[in-house]
Amino acid sequence: MISAASFLRLLFPFGALLILAGCSSRIEPVATLAPGVSIPLPPPHCEQPFQRDQLLAATVDGFTHQLQTALDVADGQITLVGLSPVGARLFKVVYSAEEISAEQLIPLADLPPPNQVLADIMLGYWPLQAWQPLLPKGWSLRDDTPALRTLRDAEENVVEEIFYLRQSGQRDPVRIKHHRFHYEIFLQNLDDA
Repeated sequence: MISAASFLRLLFPFGALLILAGCSSRIEPVATLAPGVSIPLPPPHCEQPFQRDQLLAATVDGFTHQLQTALDVADGQITLVGLSPVGARLFKVVYSAEEISAEQLIPLADLPPPNQVLADIMLGYWPLQAWQPLLPKGWSLRDDTPALRTLRDAEENVVEEIFYLRQSGQRDPVRIKHHRFHYEIFLQNLDDA
């Protein structure tokens, strides 16, 4: 059984979609890549629409917890829904056109904004050319191998690593390690489980 405090830590990289509970808000499509480094998110349009039902395991501050999410990328928008371990909906984020709308159904505190959550998802799934013009001067995002994408700062320090596996004919991220914000995410597609 997960304690309430542990459950909140579980949601750190995924469920932190609003600061205020039980309401909706509109958020600028801007992501923080590292402390003091923010950029606009690429447009939500993706050439190949896709859906993923995923079990996410997050390691934050030494604790590992799980959350189920439903990700839908179609018709020029991204919809991310977070579910508790018993299937209750915790949050919903929609990124369309030039804004992000977020709805939180359970009170959560001390969690990052949806911009960060969407940035991790989009860094993993969106093509490199969607990101390159948005990165700060000297920063790079590249596929080092078919199994590894790396975000580096202007000094070539690794900021974030995204590890991939080819599953069901698709190249899907299975692990995201953020070196600046000190968290790690493991993703498992439930269709492949």
